[in-house]
Amino acid sequence: MKVPVIAAGGIADARGIVAAFALGAAAVQIGTAYLPCPEAKVGPVHRMALKNTTGSQTTLTNIFTGRPGRAIVNRAIRELGPISDNVPDFRSLPQLWGRFAQKPRRQDRVTSPHCGPVKRRAFLASFPRQS
Repeated sequence: MKVPVIAAGGIADARGIVAAFALGAAAVQIGTAYLPCPEAKVGPVHRMALKNTTGSQTTLTNIFTGRPGRAIVNRAIRELGPISDNVPDFRSLPQLWGRFAQKPRRQDRVTSPHCGPVKRRAFLASFPRQS
């Protein structure tokens, strides 16, 4: 049985699409590359970050969704570590992040969550420290 492969992740232009097909992909899924489009409901700060961020400023993380995904390194990733074995259930993550979110610090305006010191300590307590 032949299973079709859909290439995804890190494909942002025609060269990536051509390369994926050359490697045998049956289809290509593009995600982040569409965020700068006028139709996307993306704020100007996030739009600028997407335009100016390099690959070395991103990492794979599971702390926002419970699943591995690429994100721009922010305060939450720096403090929790990019990967945690103790991420709460996927369905509870949006509510958990939302409870602890507040106005971002200047250097962390790009991604959520942005936690104040007291709320951040309570949230961080639900994760094991990375060693």
